Amino acid sequence: TELLMNARRSLPRLARILLRVLLGVVLTLVLVLGAGLLWLRTSWSDQVLTEALPGFANDALAPQGLHLELDSLSGPLPGHLTLHGLRLFDTKGLFLEIEDVEIRLSLGELLSRTLAVDLIRVGKPTLIRLPTLPPSTEQAAPETAQNGPGLDLRLPLALRVDVFFLEQASVPWSLLGLSASDASGPNKQAPG
Repeated sequence: TELLMNARRSLPRLARILLRVLLGVVLTLVLVLGAGLLWLRTSWSDQVLTEALPGFANDALAPQGLHLELDSLSGPLPGHLTLHGLRLFDTKGLFLEIEDVEIRLSLGELLSRTLAVDLIRVGKPTLIRLPTLPPSTEQAAPETAQNGPGLDLRLPLALRVDVFFLEQASVPWSLLGLSASDASGPNKQAPG
């Protein structure tokens, strides 16, 4: 019975110790998250992410023979991101140049498992020519009522894009099936 009495006296002490450890872990997580969010608002984080983002993108683009270059990235992160000076290359060289891409997110919606994109603004994209891509080795995905033809968008989050804005797009007349003389008539203007 003495052993049982000692165990009863130690339980509250053990519970207090476990509670303190749990509070310490939660506090540490909050501090790390806060420090991470503060870091995202620094110019140093912009530089680090400007160097890292093309690397991640190029890993995904390499199998298609594509390469991305980025001049800079700015915030305030994480809810507002602007990419400056995007260039896409294939094996023949530059084929797409974009002055800037602005993305605004509603991060609070992540709690309801929704990636809410308030705005995607693509500023002054210039398609120089169509890219040269390797032949596709995948079979087309079956058409579904939800995803449309050939798309398989199984994401862990729902995706919502409120506004997509393409600003001053430039495409060569030849890609539109027109010659420069066809496009230079009195009532014709270049698309944009």
